[in-house]
Amino acid sequence: IWSWLYSDQDNPSRMWISTDTSGLWLSSDGANTYEPVGDFKDGTYGLIGDAEISGTMYLCTPGGIMISENSGDSFAPLTEMWSDQWGTPVELFQNPDKPDVMMAIAEPVIVHGVPLGSEEEIHPERILLVSTNRGTSWQESMAGLSGFEGILQIVFDPHDDQTIYLATAEAGVLRSSDAGSSWEPWNIGLFGPNTGAINSLRARPMAMSNDKTKLFLGTSGFGIYSHMLDTLCK
Repeated sequence: IWSWLYSDQDNPSRMWISTDTSGLWLSSDGANTYEPVGDFKDGTYGLIGDAEISGTMYLCTPGGIMISENSGDSFAPLTEMWSDQWGTPVELFQNPDKPDVMMAIAEPVIVHGVPLGSEEEIHPERILLVSTNRGTSWQESMAGLSGFEGILQIVFDPHDDQTIYLATAEAGVLRSSDAGSSWEPWNIGLFGPNTGAINSLRARPMAMSNDKTKLFLGTSGFGIYSHMLDTLCK
């Protein structure tokens, strides 16, 4: 089971769990009890709150991305032109400094039943997409990517709106210097299973420091890394 947890920033006792097998669930009593939200029989995936607009949430579903403008009480389609060839959006990221910019990870074919991190885990094809109008329309962001890197996570550079970092399961970290138009490896100083190599290094989680001066990267069995950011970009 894949699951995502989100809590209401204005009312922490309200919490949502999004699951790929049983849809979206809401707790209004601090996770003591849950009730289903909507009719998501085919499951739900990534769930985030808007970085700027209170009460607005975004939900990934097999039919595309949904939006709630009433603090998660109900959801409606956000994206009218979600292409079938992209498959299911499974993760969603929003630039906190430029909220109109969002990125989505989609899977043309969903693979169920394989625990993350297990020896049997495989990395199905994933497509990276970018939106500059808060998710209303999307375009692919795949220049420099094969789709089989095991795309996992996006972090936006707070000092340079053109720079985005991409964590993967198979290719370490990639960086875009043109707002997602293209990607290139960014692995200097990282080590994978072979000394000096990066192959098969799971690069997640990735997080920004509170003062926004360092990017931290966790790996699967190869330690934690940090990178000092160029804070003079702007």
